[in-house]
Amino acid sequence: MASPWDDFWPKFLLTVVDKVILGGAFALATYFLQKRLEVFKRDQAHASELAKSRIAAYHRVFAAESGTEFALTLAWSAVGLLGTTRTDVRAVAEQRQEAVRRMDDLQKRIDGFQGSLGTERYLIGDNFARAALVLNGEFTQAMRFIQHCIERDEAPDKVAVDRRSQAIHHARRALMLCLPPFARAPAEDLQFSEPDVDDIYAGLTTRVHQAPK
Repeated sequence: MASPWDDFWPKFLLTVVDKVILGGAFALATYFLQKRLEVFKRDQAHASELAKSRIAAYHRVFAAESGTEFALTLAWSAVGLLGTTRTDVRAVAEQRQEAVRRMDDLQKRIDGFQGSLGTERYLIGDNFARAALVLNGEFTQAMRFIQHCIERDEAPDKVAVDRRSQAIHHARRALMLCLPPFARAPAEDLQFSEPDVDDIYAGLTTRVHQAPK
């Protein structure tokens, strides 16, 4: 009669070997998954840091652009006074000096804007840099027009100023559209919305008229 212990040890060893193989396979799979998770986390952290660096680069470029646009506004204001006073020689000289000073400041801003594009080109990308160069070209054309007005000692034509301002507006709009999605402000978030200045002034005017006398 066969003893029940005859096949105990073979079955026991088979069970142990099976458990060892399964445990080893599980441990190996866990090890590889852990490594893949570490690589994924590292890549995500790197992508996050790169996105922050790129957003900061876009902000620096837009800061240079805003400074250039503001300098252009001041230059338009200064050159718009040319030719308005002919009798007062001193006033004419001061107006011209102010226009020249504003134009020189605009030239420096344009150079700074273009320099920022070269410095930040790796982070902002070629498409954004090309759109920014187009905008900077519009600034340059406006500055040359201002220089021409100063040389002729006359205020610029309003139609010509509006046409160049419109070209700059379109170029700036194109630059904004070249921003990648991660660098844009959420369109539906009220915290990032910009109130319309005309609506604000209209509201203030209405309040003034409605105020009790």
